[in-house]
Amino acid sequence: MIGSWLQANGMKNKIYYFGGLMKIILIILIFVSSILLLSCSSKSNAETTKTAEKVSGTPVKTSLLIDGQFEEYLNLTGIIKANSQVKLVAEEAGILINLLHDKGSYVKKGAALAIIENKVIAANKAQAKAFFKEAEINLKSSQIMFSKKAISENQMKISELNLDKAKASFDLANARSEKLTITAPISGYVNARYADVGGYINPASALFEMVDNNIMKVNIGVAERFIKFIKKGSKIELSFDAFPDLIINSKISFVAKSIDPENRTFSVEAIFKNPDGKLAPEMVANIRMLKKKHDSSISVSIDALLDSENGRYVFIEENNIAVKKVVKILAIQSDSVLVEGLSQNQSLVVLGHRSLSDGDILQVIE
Repeated sequence: MIGSWLQANGMKNKIYYFGGLMKIILIILIFVSSILLLSCSSKSNAETTKTAEKVSGTPVKTSLLIDGQFEEYLNLTGIIKANSQVKLVAEEAGILINLLHDKGSYVKKGAALAIIENKVIAANKAQAKAFFKEAEINLKSSQIMFSKKAISENQMKISELNLDKAKASFDLANARSEKLTITAPISGYVNARYADVGGYINPASALFEMVDNNIMKVNIGVAERFIKFIKKGSKIELSFDAFPDLIINSKISFVAKSIDPENRTFSVEAIFKNPDGKLAPEMVANIRMLKKKHDSSISVSIDALLDSENGRYVFIEENNIAVKKVVKILAIQSDSVLVEGLSQNQSLVVLGHRSLSDGDILQVIE
């Protein structure tokens, strides 16, 4: 009886096991069927969308080409210089006894900057002055004696020559004495001082550097292949990394007639006013210079160009059809390209062109 009970319960457990397995299989089959249905539905939708696009056309934007002027520029760099920047040197030896203006001072032309003492020059000046006064007295006496025929005409002329010699000696001594006072040759700032009070100064020793920052100039090295585009009076635009908002317009004032053998460039200069004294010598200037003007030209955005093995091309919209046009690049300026191979009033595809093929149907979006 116990054996019969065990046998009955074992069969019951087997039935439960197979029943649960069938449920799991059924759930898996339902899940797989759902995925397949969704996949087929998505594929059908994609194909429907693709078919609809093919029928209605690829959406693009176009731009009407206009015949106009294209300006091509050279972008160069230059170094700013003060239009007047000079070093003052001593012309006479002596002791530097006084500094009247130091570094950073603004002085006008002719102002005294320093005093050098030279007692020998001072004594020579005093002596020359005395000889000159003596010669003047002698000449007056000779003139009186000659009027009374007490001396000959030659003796009177010798007195005149002695006065001339004495005056020349005095002028020389006076000139040397004046050189002991160092004066400003230009109006501007004392940019540097190279000697101290009490120091002995030799002739040709540098004493000061002066800079006139009111007027500046820019030195530009232009490669020889571009020199044919540049002439005196050509307009240029200057910008500066140190002052991004500052733009200065100027003109070429000098073009060298020979090339620099070291860097193979022609030296070109332009002069301009220094606004509020902002700019300083040796700063870098960015130069934008007109290279050439192209009249009656067609230009396109650089983004509209596409590449192929045979060169560059664009797409033109003609009656809602994409037409491939091979173009030749003549010049590039910023994001605009001067091209050959297009004509006025053609509709250039400027958006959506990267996925096009020649002959595609287009849907132009305003």
